[in-house]
Amino acid sequence: VDAEIAKELGYGKVHIWIDPANWQLLKAHYWDIKLNDLKTLKASDIRQVDGIWTRHHLEIENHKTGHYTEFLFSDVDYQSTINAKVFTRQALTRGPR
Repeated sequence: VDAEIAKELGYGKVHIWIDPANWQLLKAHYWDIKLNDLKTLKASDIRQVDGIWTRHHLEIENHKTGHYTEFLFSDVDYQSTINAKVFTRQALTRGPR
């Protein structure tokens, strides 16, 4: 990665682990532009929903700050229609009204 791209992305290096059976990301380790440990993402509970491989559990650990975030996804629905207004700049900034 050249320095300009690393600065733009905020990452100097990334290692990604992919499950070859379904091509899903299992883990990613990120370094900052000075190649210091930055964060790790781990994905689990990967299963198909409506024929789409879906990660239902994500864990992200920031090695610089010690912050840890966990996402648990349930009731995933790929069939329902979503109103386009949900994706306007205002709705994404302030939340749907």
